[in-house]
Amino acid sequence: MSRQLSLRQFFARNQVLVRGRLWPRLIVATVVCLMAVSLVPAQEPGSDDKPAVAKDQPATEPQVRDRDKLLAEHQRLLNEENKLTSEQKYAEANKTSPQREAVLLELAKLPDLKKSVNEDRCDLLQRRASRQFLNGAITEAVKTSEQLSQFTEHDFGAKHWRTASARFAQDGSRKLAATDEPTRNRMRELEQQALAASLKGDYRDAITKIDENKVLYGQVLGVEHPFCANGFADIAGWCLLARDYERATQEWQSAMSIYRKAYGDEHPAVLACHDG
Repeated sequence: MSRQLSLRQFFARNQVLVRGRLWPRLIVATVVCLMAVSLVPAQEPGSDDKPAVAKDQPATEPQVRDRDKLLAEHQRLLNEENKLTSEQKYAEANKTSPQREAVLLELAKLPDLKKSVNEDRCDLLQRRASRQFLNGAITEAVKTSEQLSQFTEHDFGAKHWRTASARFAQDGSRKLAATDEPTRNRMRELEQQALAASLKGDYRDAITKIDENKVLYGQVLGVEHPFCANGFADIAGWCLLARDYERATQEWQSAMSIYRKAYGDEHPAVLACHDG
């Protein structure tokens, strides 16, 4: 599979993910990064700083049965979490998060699953931090982002792209916590309104809300912070769904410029639409 897609091809292939975007600036791996994972070569950037490990033994039949049962439970919890989040019931969604994490820890004990489980745990922590922010629990969001940063550095290595993303997320959450409460509340409100509009298919309204919010993010975090680039990326996706391809290209190029400065050329956010 080519590592490069045109902008329109990229979003056409991933339209469901764009339409289902649930996670705002506090997410480390934005929808863009999540969609980009499939484009990363087998040898991921930054993966060479971790020592090689011996390949696990194949799973036994009892382990396969346990695995299938745990995977089904994980999917059930994830579906419940997504449903509650789409309904903006953030506190309730976060109650399922520890249960899902416990299932992942059990899955990590089984052969051949550690890498994928670690990736799922990154996703879980990203979603948890995002919901905490949207629910006004900024102190908890900072703690979760710090946990994510420590986890990625330990399990993926200091040079891995997930670790780089996590560091910026930690920095962003701390700066959000330090800003004045009225500004932070307005940012949360705009996030929630944009999400609600996008889920209804009103992409123009969602774009208007994020246009305002990316200005606030620039003031709080600095205009070259990756969280600000996420706003451009959100708008690019919604412009494509609204068939405004010219603006989508402009917004995506703005996002890529910021991602490159923050992460370098080999980060999945850059590779995803390198020729977009």
